[in-house]
Amino acid sequence: GVALYPSDGQEVDALLQHSGAARTRAREATGSSYHFYTADMHDRVIDRLNTEVALYRGLERGEFELHYQPKVDLRTGQVMGVEALLRWNRPGMGLQMPDQFIDILEQTGLIMDAGDWVLREACAAIRSMPLSLAVNISPRQFMHPNLADRLMRMLDDIQFPADRLELEITEQIVVEDEERAIATLHDLASRGIRVALDDYGTGFSSLQRLKRLPLHTLKIDKYFVISLVTSKADAAIVRSTIDLCHQLDINVVAEGVEDDVVMEMLRGYGCDVAQGYGICRPLAMGRLTEWMASSTVASLSGRHTFRPIR
Repeated sequence: GVALYPSDGQEVDALLQHSGAARTRAREATGSSYHFYTADMHDRVIDRLNTEVALYRGLERGEFELHYQPKVDLRTGQVMGVEALLRWNRPGMGLQMPDQFIDILEQTGLIMDAGDWVLREACAAIRSMPLSLAVNISPRQFMHPNLADRLMRMLDDIQFPADRLELEITEQIVVEDEERAIATLHDLASRGIRVALDDYGTGFSSLQRLKRLPLHTLKIDKYFVISLVTSKADAAIVRSTIDLCHQLDINVVAEGVEDDVVMEMLRGYGCDVAQGYGICRPLAMGRLTEWMASSTVASLSGRHTFRPIR
């Protein structure tokens, strides 16, 4: 981290502080080993520190909440599960989406406490409903020693069946330490806990790796699903991915489904499950139960009316 005298400060303490801020940026930048201080950098550092403090307080004060997005079985048209998604109701700033704070939770280590809270809260909320539960798990959580043991103790405490829980991981987790990741996945599978590979197609996709991973589910990224109607290339990728997964006994979830036309195409391709704003946005538990009671999802057989929540 580089700060220059006198433009970046005339006192040693100021120069050290500014060079420290520049060093933080250098660590964040890919392929760079140094960074010069700029005037707006201090404000960003202060904003990040404020966010870190607010996150600590948020965990203590119960400012986090979960929203649930339904997942629909394309063969029956019925809701078969939900994905739990974390939200932060930050005082004075409203509801914060995960991309605004997840990285900070991960880097500070707070993701362990937040992740445990998500699992306990979601399992307790869904326990009495006839649904499976999908929960995103971060790299730090996944690489923690004895992950399967920790999860089983938690599930036993809450009395939530292991085979109704599905952990969603990204390809990046596997790339960082493939052998260790595979061992952890086998350990989870032996306990009945399912694992889904999330955002497939946007990262370091490898057929060799896919063949080795003991996965239950693969989620095709919404980037390919959204353009299914307009792009022959994306349609071919989605269709071939579904066929390949089924040959490997892996279920397929299509993310980003926004209309009936796409749902019909996915059903024709043999896709197993769909989720997206066209079916239902993520909802707080109260609204989810209302939606489940009052709305019917299209079965694609013409017997039901498709009424999505926007």
